[in-house]
Amino acid sequence: MKKWALPTLIVLLLAGCSGKNAYNDGVFRGEAMGFSKDVPIEVEVSIVGGNMVAVEVVNHDESVEQVPQVQEVLDTLPGAMVKKNMTHIDSIAGATETSKGIGNAVEKALERAK
Repeated sequence: MKKWALPTLIVLLLAGCSGKNAYNDGVFRGEAMGFSKDVPIEVEVSIVGGNMVAVEVVNHDESVEQVPQVQEVLDTLPGAMVKKNMTHIDSIAGATETSKGIGNAVEKALERAK
């Protein structure tokens, strides 16, 4: 390896780490349609230090009583998004539309956070 290669690589890596956070801090709302075609899923996403620290579903009309998997999605998907700091989380079988709706609502909230 050339003598200049390692210092150059270190400088490039550090420059990439010092960029602006992807998101502004605050609480941002987003909404998107899930399985229910009448009422959108509404979420609030809290951002601290440029990262998601909380995702809360604040309103929905999803079929919790008819489809038990919907409650599982509502209970687990927001926390999984926060833990991985991403919106693309595997859907839960039987509640795919609700999973997609939450993910799309969070993405819209994150667009507002830019």
